[in-house]
Amino acid sequence: MKKFIYCFLAWLFPLGVYAQKAPVNDVHSDKVDSLTQVVNDLSSQVKKAEDDKRSEAIWKKRSKYFQIGYINQTLTNQDIPDMKWKNDFGVSLAFGRTFYLHKKPLFNMLKFGLDATWLDISYAKYSQPEGWVEPSEAIEQEYPDEEIDLGVHQIELGLHVGPSITLNPVHHLKISGYFHFIPSGSILIMNDEANSSYVSNFAAGAAIAYKAISLGIESRWGKAKYNSFSADESAMDTEDMEGDFDLDDALTSGKNRMKTKSIRFYLTFRF
Repeated sequence: MKKFIYCFLAWLFPLGVYAQKAPVNDVHSDKVDSLTQVVNDLSSQVKKAEDDKRSEAIWKKRSKYFQIGYINQTLTNQDIPDMKWKNDFGVSLAFGRTFYLHKKPLFNMLKFGLDATWLDISYAKYSQPEGWVEPSEAIEQEYPDEEIDLGVHQIELGLHVGPSITLNPVHHLKISGYFHFIPSGSILIMNDEANSSYVSNFAAGAAIAYKAISLGIESRWGKAKYNSFSADESAMDTEDMEGDFDLDDALTSGKNRMKTKSIRFYLTFRF
């Protein structure tokens, strides 16, 4: 009987010990879970702060841009298709801003935007086209002090507006593409003739950027009917004039339908 009692007590003792220890283990487990939750919350906050800082550095701080470009351009007389000029030299300057259409990038890497270039100015100097006839020696001797051949120069001043798409695959690397409408004012000097017109230009391009520096290529095209003005040298010859001098008689006007097409390579600084 005593053995039975001893065995029964020995069986109850571990159960009592376990019953006493179980709540302590539960308390420890609750503390560990709480600490784990705090660590996870802190990690999430740190990650969110890092993502916000990265997003601001990549997108918000890189929305404005200043651009320097090199132009390879052709100028064609639409009424005389064989009359085509190729530029010897051309440069462009532009500055503007990209307005992104949504705050957070899609898939954490893609944004759609609207580009607005406040000012785009370009200059191109052309060589004479093939088949161009230089002024004869007789004309040069008759008008020795006249600048008959001023060369061919074009200056355009315009604005850009159009959609763009930008991909940020990794770190600060970005790849973008765009299509722009460019309303422009154009002045064209062709030897002794001045031409001016409004031109609706269009451009499509792409660029690759790392942080503040990007390189791009752009195709641009446009056409317009220019108002042309030139001096009538015979009317300005005082030896042939009879009566008062009339400026309207000394100027001749006309129309020139011209088309431009160019490839532009540019360096952009974003800030």
